[in-house]
Amino acid sequence: MTPEQIPALQVQSLAVTASRGGRAFPAVRGVDFSLRPSSKLALVGESGSGKSLTALAIAGLLADNLTPSGSARFHGEELIGMAPDRRRALAGSRIGFVFQEPMSALHPILPIGVQLAEGLRAHTGLSRAQRRDRAIELLDLVGLAKARSILDNRIGQLSGGMRQRVMIAMAISCEPDLLIADEPTTALDVTLQRQIIELLRGLQERLGLSLLMITHDLGVVSETCEEVAVMYAGEIVERGRTAQIMRAPGHAYTGALLDASPRIGDTRRRLPSIATSAPWLTDTREMAGEGVVSELREVSPGHWVRDQDQEAAA
Repeated sequence: MTPEQIPALQVQSLAVTASRGGRAFPAVRGVDFSLRPSSKLALVGESGSGKSLTALAIAGLLADNLTPSGSARFHGEELIGMAPDRRRALAGSRIGFVFQEPMSALHPILPIGVQLAEGLRAHTGLSRAQRRDRAIELLDLVGLAKARSILDNRIGQLSGGMRQRVMIAMAISCEPDLLIADEPTTALDVTLQRQIIELLRGLQERLGLSLLMITHDLGVVSETCEEVAVMYAGEIVERGRTAQIMRAPGHAYTGALLDASPRIGDTRRRLPSIATSAPWLTDTREMAGEGVVSELREVSPGHWVRDQDQEAAA
């Protein structure tokens, strides 16, 4: 396999186990997907499906009571269990992360310019003046007008859309190979959502980076990513080309997710749903092998669906 053929990100049998009160709970189970270089993939599902935990496991940002296992290889290099010093070298330089909520992820007191320059100080040999110039360039790149005038602002002085753009600027400051965007349009109005989607799509094409988009919004998926993996109850239940899955979903949950999308003139009193057990409510010691994840089955070229009968039995 040539370097060009190696996936930017190859995830195999990834699991996250949560520990509480001496008990272990499977929050994420048997996640498999790959992301090709310079491509875009969405990990989609409702809140609590495990998609953000999957992203945090890949980025090495899980809380102490969450333990990852399995494999996540970044250009052939294993991320799960990676030494902390190597992880720090990759974080921010070759792997960028856009967090869900800028007000929580960014420092409330430090000026924006200082926060933008921090990653540059850690991963580049730029001087202080060069870092400031680069910070201005980054703010311009993400579409913030009068970039120089807001360098000394605090994050609380900016609007929601401006904060999100600052977060994206920080994530791409060192021109990473992989950008993980965790719910980048959450809590933004429709107009700002559109702007952030267009920004991410333009940056991905301009910088040639690989984009892993985490979202529950199927509208974002259809406009942003060529491929999609659908998560439910801690597992991937379907994956493939976005257009194909949007047109003909193969799993009941994917179909329900699409049917639940609001439509103009919709008069339904109740949205569709499907029933399942929540794996995180069951202690791994109590599962006694019954929680084995069934394999995804290729139902058509490039379209994979988890067997629903086996899944229900689990």
